[in-house]
Amino acid sequence: MARGGEGAIHTLGSGLAKIYRPSVVRDPGRRVELQEKIAALSRIAPLQRDIRFAVPAVPLFGDSACTQWIGFAMRRCPGASLHSLGSLVSLERTFPGWNRLNIARVAAAVVDGVAELQSHGVVVADINPGNFLAHASGRVSCIDCDSYQVALPNRVWLSRVFTPRYTAPEVLDQPFARPRSPAELSFSIGILVFEVLTHGIHPYAVRWGDDPVENLRGGRTFIGGARATGGLPFEQFSRYADLDRAVKYLCVRTFVDGHSCPQARPTLNDWKWALGQHIRSLQ
Repeated sequence: MARGGEGAIHTLGSGLAKIYRPSVVRDPGRRVELQEKIAALSRIAPLQRDIRFAVPAVPLFGDSACTQWIGFAMRRCPGASLHSLGSLVSLERTFPGWNRLNIARVAAAVVDGVAELQSHGVVVADINPGNFLAHASGRVSCIDCDSYQVALPNRVWLSRVFTPRYTAPEVLDQPFARPRSPAELSFSIGILVFEVLTHGIHPYAVRWGDDPVENLRGGRTFIGGARATGGLPFEQFSRYADLDRAVKYLCVRTFVDGHSCPQARPTLNDWKWALGQHIRSLQ
């Protein structure tokens, strides 16, 4: 069904299986690290019961003696990648009839899912649209769970993957050096929420001749202050301008005040509240 850097996803009955590449399972250090992290995830009962999360359920072995670990089985989560919300054309093709209220509910569902994971010591370190699936009901599922950062009282498994355009500036040059903090997660979620609400506009959109990642590094954003309308076509800027003021306030706190000051960034609960306000304003 899909292939990634370390393995491939296959259909397994009504669920899915992730099978790792031989180079991964033959590396004793990497294999043990993955096995232990996946086993830890599989023991978090609330996540196993929650249909929003494609967490590992049982290990898979390549031999009858169960000595050759090759991956794990997980639930299949229906839906379309959040990439499908990146333009009005793809939105109408994937979810005909959806409006701003539907989109706002999806953004809120993303934050709810990430917050639920965080409450169990699990951090979505690789925030990007491809790791979330939106369902026609408005539910959002979290996938690619073996890439998560997992923290138990006596052990932390760091994530080895990240997507630069959704990563806090202080993490970009040292993504694997330490556990991700709540402020770093909030920054990443802020970017994804912003893109969902504005149909694909990045808060550090190309305006100064650099790509979004370079603008992110330098804190160059069209949000806040006198620069708020500069450079973006009116139709694109209006997508931001039409957001509820509670959401726009958190955008300033995240992408302007919080760019170089992580302590100024909102929490996931702040995002929940602001998106709730936005939803109420659309009803």
